[in-house]
Amino acid sequence: ADLSLEAVGLEAPLPGRKPYVVPEAPTTPPPAPLPTKDRELRLHRYQPLLSGPAVERIRELQFLRPDAVVELSATDAQERGISTGDAVLVRSNGTSVELRAQVNRKLLAGVVRVAEEHAGALHAQVEVLKT
Repeated sequence: ADLSLEAVGLEAPLPGRKPYVVPEAPTTPPPAPLPTKDRELRLHRYQPLLSGPAVERIRELQFLRPDAVVELSATDAQERGISTGDAVLVRSNGTSVELRAQVNRKLLAGVVRVAEEHAGALHAQVEVLKT
């Protein structure tokens, strides 16, 4: 049952190499924007990475809370005459929230982003108006 080192040897044959084949990227077209009423934008709510009851209740962690801002694409901001830092009113279906605007050049046209804690009872389709 015991094998000596000489019987086993110091080298073992390796399996043959297989060439790596790069998978092809899917060729699906980008999703079409949702139909919206005139001047309405799609609201994207997000939960900040460092958030929750611990951050909300501890005074020393308040700097981690997201600012009360609405992020707009450069196209949507230009159409509405909004610049970064402007006070804007975000409203939908009788609910409104006053936030500061922040132009995000990486955001898709027709979409706005608001942190969950500042979005309140806003619906999926919102209007953004400069105050």
